[in-house]
Amino acid sequence: MTNKPKRKGMTLAEVLVVSLVILLVVLSVLNIYLLALRGRQWGEKKASAEEKARLAMEWILRDIRIATDVTVPVEGGSTITIFQPLLDSNGDIIHPVIRDPEPIVYYLSENGRIVRLKGTETRTIAKNIDYLSFSTGGSPDIVEVKITAREGEQLCSLEGKAWARN
Repeated sequence: MTNKPKRKGMTLAEVLVVSLVILLVVLSVLNIYLLALRGRQWGEKKASAEEKARLAMEWILRDIRIATDVTVPVEGGSTITIFQPLLDSNGDIIHPVIRDPEPIVYYLSENGRIVRLKGTETRTIAKNIDYLSFSTGGSPDIVEVKITAREGEQLCSLEGKAWARN
């Protein structure tokens, strides 16, 4: 009988196969992680665009609902003039209703910002806006607002309506 030495360790072929399997598993996990990261970034950009559009829409519709008179210069235009009633120190409407001599003007600037102008106060209420339009939709009492906001390549379009007191 011959004494065969006991085999200890792995052959080169076995090491290569195990290394290849580990490499494939690591690459698969990395690919899944990168896909999840891209999906998260996509969702954050979409949510950011939606938040910008909603905030601008809330400002505009609130001012229209309080207004005593609304002027939409051109159907589908990106500018609106809103006349509100004068308010007392508590924020209540003064009766009989007196129109504030300083109207509120909303417009889309050339650099994609929705600007709210009242007297000497100028406020940017949304950035990265691609589209803003105002129309009456055939009824002088209802103002329709359309906003499209962008965050990276993600777009969010919102439409809203408000009844103007007129």
